[in-house]
Amino acid sequence: MNKEYPLFSDTARVLSLGNRSDYGLFTSPVCLAIAFYFAEKKSGTSLAKKKLKLILEHIKVTTLGDKTVRQALNNASIHDVEDGIQYYSALASVVILL
Repeated sequence: MNKEYPLFSDTARVLSLGNRSDYGLFTSPVCLAIAFYFAEKKSGTSLAKKKLKLILEHIKVTTLGDKTVRQALNNASIHDVEDGIQYYSALASVVILL
């Protein structure tokens, strides 16, 4: 959303997969909230919302709930709770798709 280098090129390549029928892209509400926060600081509220809406045309949003958060907190090998929430949110979405 902010064209931050060096990650922008890799991110753009991954997001381009969302246009293919054989791929599905997902993100969690936590990731979107963080992305919006930084985009808003850089571009203002109106443009940040437009950017987020554009991204949502290409990706689906996972769900978060009590179970997801508890799984992340209870896994001793997860040191970054945010990453753990992302991980378990993704796993729950894969299960739903199957």
